[in-house]
Amino acid sequence: MLFVVSVFLLVCATNVLETVHCTFSNSEEANMPVDIRDAADNVSHYNRSRMSSEDTKTTDTENRGRAFTMSDLGVRLMTIAKYNKYAKKVRQYINLKDALKSSEMEALYNLCMKHNRKNKAKLQLSAVEPLLELYGSSNLRNNLQHLVEKEGYNQHMIKHLLQEIRREEWLRKQMSIDKVFDLLQFSDDLTTDIQIGKFDELKEYILSLGREKYKNKVIEYADDKLVAILTDKFGGEGNLVKQMSKAKFSGVNDESMSGLESALFRKWHDMKTWKVWNRLQFGDDAVGALTSGKIEIADKYFTKRYKNGYFDAIQLFEEDFGTERLTAAFAIAKSVPDTKEFATMMQHKQFNNWRRKNKSAADIFKSLNFNINRIDTLLDVKLEALSSFISLLEPTKPYVKAGNLWDLARLAMNSVLGDDPARLLWYDTSLLDVLFEKWSAENLQPDKLYDQFYGGGMTVADRTDTLIVACYEDFIIDGDSMVNPSLMTPRRLLDRPFAKI
Repeated sequence: MLFVVSVFLLVCATNVLETVHCTFSNSEEANMPVDIRDAADNVSHYNRSRMSSEDTKTTDTENRGRAFTMSDLGVRLMTIAKYNKYAKKVRQYINLKDALKSSEMEALYNLCMKHNRKNKAKLQLSAVEPLLELYGSSNLRNNLQHLVEKEGYNQHMIKHLLQEIRREEWLRKQMSIDKVFDLLQFSDDLTTDIQIGKFDELKEYILSLGREKYKNKVIEYADDKLVAILTDKFGGEGNLVKQMSKAKFSGVNDESMSGLESALFRKWHDMKTWKVWNRLQFGDDAVGALTSGKIEIADKYFTKRYKNGYFDAIQLFEEDFGTERLTAAFAIAKSVPDTKEFATMMQHKQFNNWRRKNKSAADIFKSLNFNINRIDTLLDVKLEALSSFISLLEPTKPYVKAGNLWDLARLAMNSVLGDDPARLLWYDTSLLDVLFEKWSAENLQPDKLYDQFYGGGMTVADRTDTLIVACYEDFIIDGDSMVNPSLMTPRRLLDRPFAKI
């Protein structure tokens, strides 16, 4: 069946080729992109080879490969046939304005754009070539510039044609990439340069220079060049990543940013983890690290590059900034719509990294630097982080619900009584002090405490609930903390009468 399909495609391709040869002049055929012209020349050679090896058995794999090759050839030949058809029509217009407004020019432009997007590594179809033959480079450029922003014309097409003319002039002059970069006058905002077309124009020039030499690797070559140029422009890879992140959130072409990202990954491939980390220029701003795209690209690279690299970025992030600052940074980043999803994911990865390292609730409580001796503006986010971590210690039957302060109080009180599954160890009374101080600052009275969380009376309260209320009342009446204000030398409540009830 595949052999029949390949023969059918061969016949179709041959017919298309004959149409191209019969309909258009030798000069037009000579203007075909090399890869398409070579493919066409191979049709007759393939036909002769097939005829001379009719008795040769072919495998299914060979048949499939032949069918794909012939299908690809057919598409290319039909594309060039359409191109020559539209180009011939465009050349028949005497007036440039009429040509630009014609349906044939519109069709030619769309055909070129579609083909070129799909075949960036191949020689490109030129939408401006038919017009250059009629008007010349200088005249055409001047006339097109007068039509910029004029109503009645496809402005995307006008700007594209001008870019093509400039690119051909640069190629004729054999301008260096650095020289073209200077001529394009990039600003300090990559997003703007992408939106107005400077980035794509530079990339197309680099592709044009490198297609013959680098073949199928030309896209990688272009992206590598762009990373080198832009890294120097913005003063380091960290600043470039920040620009890339801003561009991504601005809704620019994702393909452009993914190309730069892949180029950075190639550049980092043989570097040590710490060296890649240092090149991202994190500085002293934990929030900026999360919202600038730097942590995101580091996490993506380490996870992709190393077999055990899943936790590398969050580990380095916490080592650099500390648990308390990270907790604050996560809270801020989660409040920003653009970074909420990523920050939430990274904080969850942080919790799982703690679990992987067998951290206890006491370890995390200590690292969060709770302190009732001063106003702690981060108290709520710290308590949320602590409860979220503890809730993951036993996922099937969580010790606490994330964000539930009463659950935390019960966990601490049960630890005081000797039941300590989350391993609060010597920090159970410290946690109770933190909670009591918070409730006291909110003027929450002991007789209303249970109602605040459960919306009912103490009739359904168990021993642990009763002890929490009793301790809180004692805390309010005495006005005395149950622990050292620094919370760094905690002690248990076992010497208190109620703890022995």
